[in-house]
Amino acid sequence: MREYNMVTPTYIMKFEALQPQRHHYNFEAADNFVAMAKANHMQVRGHNLVWHHSVP
Repeated sequence: MREYNMVTPTYIMKFEALQPQRHHYNFEAADNFVAMAKANHMQVRGHNLVWHHSVP
């Protein structure tokens, strides 16, 4: 991780991953990803929140 200072999640911050069921949210994977980035002094760049294949 010495060569990079920014990371972009591919799926874990998409709507379907954050809300796997109606009225049920799960931010655990996203929180872990951000914690890993912070621990390594990296920025997190968000990706598409809404993607046509991942809208519940």
